Amino acid sequence: MAIKKRFLLIRSIICLLFFALILVLVLKNTFLVSLDHSLNSAMSASHRLSRTNVIMTMISFFASTIFVGLFSGVLVAYFYTKKQKKEICSYIKTVFLGVLIGFVIKNIVQRARPENLLETDYSFPSLHATASILLYGWLSFYLWKQGRQRKALALLLVPLLISFSRIYLGVHWLSDVVGGLLLGGGWLLGIQYWNNCSIIKSTSTVKESK
Repeated sequence: MAIKKRFLLIRSIICLLFFALILVLVLKNTFLVSLDHSLNSAMSASHRLSRTNVIMTMISFFASTIFVGLFSGVLVAYFYTKKQKKEICSYIKTVFLGVLIGFVIKNIVQRARPENLLETDYSFPSLHATASILLYGWLSFYLWKQGRQRKALALLLVPLLISFSRIYLGVHWLSDVVGGLLLGGGWLLGIQYWNNCSIIKSTSTVKESK
């Protein structure tokens, strides 16, 4: 357990450090910004198929504010009926606080999006990418603990699809979604580390009381 816990912390720190690096590269207007523009030009609207746009919009929806809000309500209600308050607390700390942090950073950085007709608010980091890795990453951890490893691993593909959809639709730069995934991933792993520490402390307290 100690080794697993240590790896969670190390991976969390690595993700957040890489997020900080990308943030600096974006703010400094470095080669990464040029790469963003090159990729956006390569995937310009003239090369996007209308049918594919519909599919990508549908994929993107699964990390939208409406979907995350409704899904979270159902999930919290489910755990409440099962009297699993620890899971509720873990989910709220992971998803709601993680998205809030991303929202605050987005409004501090105030990076302009690529020119598009769909969304016009700030761009970095992508909250769709952040929310997707937080939501589906948390579910993946939960399923893994339930012994459903295959489903847990398969679920991790969803944030990647959602992130790609944001680039394809032209509403985000590449660095936006990579930054969003790193921020969300770092926060997710950090909360999992915190949860594991709490479990170990609770177990130790119970043993001492006996």
